[in-house]
Amino acid sequence: TWVDVSVFVGSIGLFFTLFLLFLRVLPSIAIAEVKLLLKSASEQAKLEQIKEGHLDKEQVAEYVESLEKFDSVKQEQYAKI
Repeated sequence: TWVDVSVFVGSIGLFFTLFLLFLRVLPSIAIAEVKLLLKSASEQAKLEQIKEGHLDKEQVAEYVESLEKFDSVKQEQYAKI
């Protein structure tokens, strides 16, 4: 009936209205900033684990070697280990 169709169309309209309002107030965060924060946080955590001796020497050597090859990390922090 026409009531069913109008309720269906109205519910779709309400959904898209609320969806667009959600997108409007959604905080926009740059993905590059998130990656930078995660990289530095995980790098600091890994460095602390290495200093405390929670990782095997082979894993540490492989990690430091991969940092030298593929990443732009200050190597003087890892030279002390």
